[in-house]
Amino acid sequence: MKPDKAAEIEELKKKAQTEATTLVPEKRRSTLEKLRQALYDSIEESDLKWFDLELRLGDRGTRAKGKIKVCSPVKVGGFYVPVTAKETWEKATAYNALPLTRAIADQQNNESADKGTFVEFMSQPYDTHLPGFDLYSEKLKKTSYETEYGKKPVSGSHKLWLLSAKNKTDKTANYGFFHKGAKLPEFEGQPGKCNYPEYSVVNGLIVAHAYATYWDYSQLLQLMKDFQWEGKSLSLTDAICKDHDTAVWDEHPVFIVSTSYPSAKK
Repeated sequence: MKPDKAAEIEELKKKAQTEATTLVPEKRRSTLEKLRQALYDSIEESDLKWFDLELRLGDRGTRAKGKIKVCSPVKVGGFYVPVTAKETWEKATAYNALPLTRAIADQQNNESADKGTFVEFMSQPYDTHLPGFDLYSEKLKKTSYETEYGKKPVSGSHKLWLLSAKNKTDKTANYGFFHKGAKLPEFEGQPGKCNYPEYSVVNGLIVAHAYATYWDYSQLLQLMKDFQWEGKSLSLTDAICKDHDTAVWDEHPVFIVSTSYPSAKK
């Protein structure tokens, strides 16, 4: 991180901490927006900490036939940085990677459950705490999100902007927050076929929010790259666009013919 950017972040961090003693996040949104933007602008490729995610398509106890590199939810300056969908795609393009698909997000949740790193979703009050990523970062730091950072898959308490056939020019697919148990009445959408059945998803594959501008405390940045199947490196783009029964894509019968945003449908 450049010294001038680090100084800017430190100044905004102190201001946010002072305001937090008397104000809820919504009342200090201006400071939090400036801090978030400074954090996002400071992200470098070295801030992406990659781990290997084993791909079993929802099977238990079987040998993983595939694997893919996924970065931990990106953390900079001590904060888990929330992003817009547009920013997710910007970083994916910059670092020769792709946003996660539902199939990969579900298998990340499965492996988190298997490895004991699953974290039950932790929501914040909608009316007052949506921009409160500083408070949410402190919550995540007390979980496996912090202890397994850059080492193992962690899932449950964040959402993602996905690579999805449902993406539109101005709206994008939002997915995440997992619950160990049956689907609760207020949940929207469904998980994919790879997700362990004892886990439900709070935000299933739904299209919501403005592509270029919307973010909240829970929308974190994860990317994927370097897909292998049976020990062979394969084109991730081809696997998504053509080989629709692979472990990286599950949106049948709708399929994608381009991994650029917005998705092209056929």
